[in-house]
Amino acid sequence: MSNVTATATIENDINYTLIKLGSNQQTESASLNYSRSLTNGTGNFQINYGVISSGSLPSGGKLYFDLQSFTKTVFDVSSSIQFSRVKGIVVENNQPTGNILYADINIHATGGNAWTEPWNGGSGAQLIKPYSVWQYSDPISGAVVDGSNKDFTLEDVSGTGALYSVIVVGITG
Repeated sequence: MSNVTATATIENDINYTLIKLGSNQQTESASLNYSRSLTNGTGNFQINYGVISSGSLPSGGKLYFDLQSFTKTVFDVSSSIQFSRVKGIVVENNQPTGNILYADINIHATGGNAWTEPWNGGSGAQLIKPYSVWQYSDPISGAVVDGSNKDFTLEDVSGTGALYSVIVVGITG
């Protein structure tokens, strides 16, 4: 891992346009254009590693994530990534609705080693609808990860085996 450098861009936005039709057409458009670049190195906006996980949740079950033991295989090497700070995380519910009325995913942090900082010390329990994401970012300081503050779960609320993707960037060590 010492020969690897990392960069990431955290982005989140909604673009909208309103048009009033008629002889005197009026238009309003807005966007935040939120974007932060994170780079290898020191100081603010620093990261040195990223991981991604995707798949299908167990039908009606949970998948447990440990930010101090996040398994990753890259460049033909399998590693256990140990984050000390998370600068950004996105959880996506990839489940198409199709014939499934509800394919919700619940992200939460509970138990003795729950990673609670993204929820201001609470337990989380954020519902993620199909085609939706939950995102947390702290590009300057990063959310602390340590031996007693490291675990979160994804739960298949609907019993459908919902598809998910998780991407995490931050500082290891």
